[in-house]
Amino acid sequence: MQNLKPFFILFFLLFFSKNTQNANAQEITISLEQADAFFAAQDYQEAMEVYEVLLHEQGKFSPAMLLKMAFIAEGRGDLSAASFYLAKYYAHNNSPRVVSKIKLINGQENLRGFTVSDKEQLLSLLLLYKEPLLGALSLLVIVFLILALLKPARAREAAFPALVFCLLALALNNGLQDPKYALIDRMPTLLMEGPSGGSRLVEKLETGHRVQVVGETDNWLRVELENETGYIRKSSLRML
Repeated sequence: MQNLKPFFILFFLLFFSKNTQNANAQEITISLEQADAFFAAQDYQEAMEVYEVLLHEQGKFSPAMLLKMAFIAEGRGDLSAASFYLAKYYAHNNSPRVVSKIKLINGQENLRGFTVSDKEQLLSLLLLYKEPLLGALSLLVIVFLILALLKPARAREAAFPALVFCLLALALNNGLQDPKYALIDRMPTLLMEGPSGGSRLVEKLETGHRVQVVGETDNWLRVELENETGYIRKSSLRML
């Protein structure tokens, strides 16, 4: 039994973390339901206020919520905000129709940075099915721990896969993160070779392009855009 103590501690940490997330998710669901009720009643002002609190203050959202926010923003004539919500939605639904809509809003025919690699697609799938995967791994941990308790003579054999599944669940729960993207929000935006206004100009960029943020230096963000790498001022970007 003493040998199983570390596994129980690991499982408790996983279980506590997962249940805390579930409690937060329930609160978010209630707020979303309230906002969606406002939206259905065409009370877009009230709906947008709740959506903005969820997104900007709590950092929580659903793909459907982002589409509704884009709809409201476009109706208000805030095309920059509409592009932002659609670009954020694109991270969860890589549909060409979303890019076409962003192009239409920005008046751009050749938007860049919206190509999704195989690695990004895999990461997106893992994030999409994170909760079911965590549930399955947690169940496997429980099964092997029960086997270890019921058959003390083979406790070590059962404890090893329990440890592996527990570590996988912890890694999935705490180590899986979305890549950071930003939308170019000013025109023209200068892509520089270094984090300085006196550095060599790589390219002038218009609004609507999506860049991946890979670093930060003072007031500059190091970004990647297709095959180019450079620096853009933070004030010219809107983090997705």
